[in-house]
Amino acid sequence: MKIRRSSLALIAVGVLLIALAGVLRFAVVPGLTKLPGDTDTTAQYEGKATLLNSAALKSGDTANALMTNVPIIVDRHIYVSSSTDDVAVLHDDAVINGPNGLEIDQNRTYALDRTTLTEAPAPAGTQVEAHTGLTVALPTDPPADDSQRYWDSGTQATVPLTFRGSETIHGREVNRYEADAKGALKNTSTLSSLPPALPKALIEKLLPSLPTASQETLGVALPTLSDPVPLAYTSSNKLSVAVDKKLGLPISAIQQQKVVAGVEAGGQRIDLLPVMALDIESTDASSKASADKVASAAGKLRLAAEYIPAGLVILSVIAIVIGIVRRRPTSSA
Repeated sequence: MKIRRSSLALIAVGVLLIALAGVLRFAVVPGLTKLPGDTDTTAQYEGKATLLNSAALKSGDTANALMTNVPIIVDRHIYVSSSTDDVAVLHDDAVINGPNGLEIDQNRTYALDRTTLTEAPAPAGTQVEAHTGLTVALPTDPPADDSQRYWDSGTQATVPLTFRGSETIHGREVNRYEADAKGALKNTSTLSSLPPALPKALIEKLLPSLPTASQETLGVALPTLSDPVPLAYTSSNKLSVAVDKKLGLPISAIQQQKVVAGVEAGGQRIDLLPVMALDIESTDASSKASADKVASAAGKLRLAAEYIPAGLVILSVIAIVIGIVRRRPTSSA
């Protein structure tokens, strides 16, 4: 039986379109869910802070050693500097902007698996912070449970990321997660910026600001301590983050972070003063900008994952049906 060449061409085109839809859906789309190699995003937070005035502390001016509950703005810049098919080198740079031109940098660099967004081997010659767990975002379709783990840079430890329910922020459905980390401060870059010890005379000046019980314990033990007195630092970090329910990208966050200096005296730790305490939250404008950006990315992903493959399948069916219906050539009179 003879079949029109045009019908064969239509059937072939239909089969090709089905194959193209499959390639797009199952080969191309998974790559689109990875952390983009051109990731470059910003976020802004505002709130209050207690910050150490190092110059005043060194001069013995304990009355002005702390700037307490001062308004701050935190600008955060997250970007990928290099990537391979599986690994991205991601930078998380934050600048704390305080009164009188005060600026404090907090910079982190990680090697991330571009799919799971957890730790990955760093490329040769690249300096990154060793870590385990999640850092700046969750993977696509984040689970609504407590199975995820969060890396706390201050204590250099992973803690549970607890699911706290779903909500809607600026038109995007989000999952909210919380993390709570406490322990000795182990981040070397933060430790290097803090005094390792204080003279006894300076600690004596700080005594009146301590609770009565701590004053008594430290007052008794102080003569037996070395001069200067070694300091030990603790870190705490409470984080509540809302991430997009589909893409896992953060929309807004609330963070309470604190570093406290203390001494070991009389067999116990006595807190002297907080050297940094942040209580910040994403600005509404920053949250809206993040939601808009995520909505745009989600729309492109849906186009590639659903609409275009569906359109290709419909076109393929039409082409194949037409090819079959008109497969026989018209008989000549």
